Amino acid sequence: MCRGHSRTTRCLTVFGTLAALLLVAGCQSGSKSPYLSLNKLAGTDGSATAAGGPLELKSADDFQQQVASGLTPTLVTYYSPSSAASLMMNPIVDKVASAFGGKVKVVKVNVDEQADLAKGNNVSRSPTFAGYVGGKELKRLEGPQPPEAIKGLIESLLTKK
Repeated sequence: MCRGHSRTTRCLTVFGTLAALLLVAGCQSGSKSPYLSLNKLAGTDGSATAAGGPLELKSADDFQQQVASGLTPTLVTYYSPSSAASLMMNPIVDKVASAFGGKVKVVKVNVDEQADLAKGNNVSRSPTFAGYVGGKELKRLEGPQPPEAIKGLIESLLTKK
């Protein structure tokens, strides 16, 4: 740490740098706003996901159909678009899950929009990763995780199949 500079000053410098990068990226993206949205940066701006990408669950009925009554092992990512940790984890989860070639279904639940669903599944932290087989939750990870932890969760689901 530099003499005379506090930890707070360093944090503000890092966040200032991030804001400057978002400003530059926003200007280059041709958007009306000079700032590039964190959601757009992370690919979670509500636009349709690519084929084979995670399915966004929009209701308790979706959850029942896709997870609770499903036979396919399923990784549910409970996330908040306002959480930097959630935004950081989205591409990591997508990449790790794609390595399993469709053996596991990956779905996402926006805890801000589906608060009742999150509460009903005892989700109190974002992101939370829950693995389900046959509609039953078998394993859960909370908070940001390394790719190896996500891989381990998926592998544990496939061995319980």
